[in-house]
Amino acid sequence: MSGIKTSKEGRTLDQAFNGRHAVMSKLIGKADNRSSWWSIEDLENYIAHAKAQAKELGYTLNGIRAYEGAEGDKEYTTIFLSPTGTSNTERSNGNGDIPGGDILNAGGEGEPPSANYPQ
Repeated sequence: MSGIKTSKEGRTLDQAFNGRHAVMSKLIGKADNRSSWWSIEDLENYIAHAKAQAKELGYTLNGIRAYEGAEGDKEYTTIFLSPTGTSNTERSNGNGDIPGGDILNAGGEGEPPSANYPQ
């Protein structure tokens, strides 16, 4: 498995985000959200759903991409997940988003929303 980092490296990444977090908090007029949380069951169910839907859409699921977003004007930052894959009919070996693939959103926010890593 690639991409594994230590908890210490996680703290460094989190601290490096502080300036951006301050800008977003000022923009929306309250301490912005810094994280999203999903249960293992929700993640496993989403992956199963994404695999089945990718197949229906003519793709092979090969990953999940995380995006930052916001619901409405001046709402907390959110993170949503999007399925990526390769087309079963076109020559591709990339990891682009699957057109028409459902996203996973509505993860729980931090406790409190502006809490730093680790919570």
